[in-house]
This record gives sequence, structure tokens and C-alpha cells, in this order.
Amino acid sequence: MPGGTLFDVLHRHEPCMVLGWDTRFRFTLGIAQGLSYLHHDRVPQVIHRYFKLDNNFMYSELEPEIGDFRM
Repeated sequence: MPGGTLFDVLHRHEPCMVLGWDTRFRFTLGIAQGLSYLHHDRVPQVIHRYFKLDNNFMYSELEPEIGDFRM
């Protein structure tokens, strides 16, 4: 992903990227909607058991994508 992982943005990005509250909210909401879809709307349901900063990828516009399902 062009934006890297959420871990990269928070800990490794040079120069340090400051995330405003609007960006944080949009990213958090996107991840929550993705997990809700996986748990409630997808058939068969998927439970993401390895959810961590390194498994949340970001597009260049800081739009989230959940990855690494280890199914």
C-alpha cells in the first residue's frame, strides 16, 4: 500500500506524520466498518484474529484496508 501500515505511519514515517482528529476518526470508522462487514454481513463470517497495527494498511489518501487474515 502506498501509505504503508498504521504502524509505519505512527512509528516509522520520516518525517513524522501528524494525524489530525478528522483523519483519526475517518480511519477508525473505516476499520470499524470493515470489521463489522466481516463479522456480520459477509457469508461465511470472518473473525479477524490477528488484528494489530501492522495489519491495517493505508492508501495514499489515508483510507484504511484490513489485511492478513491467516485463514
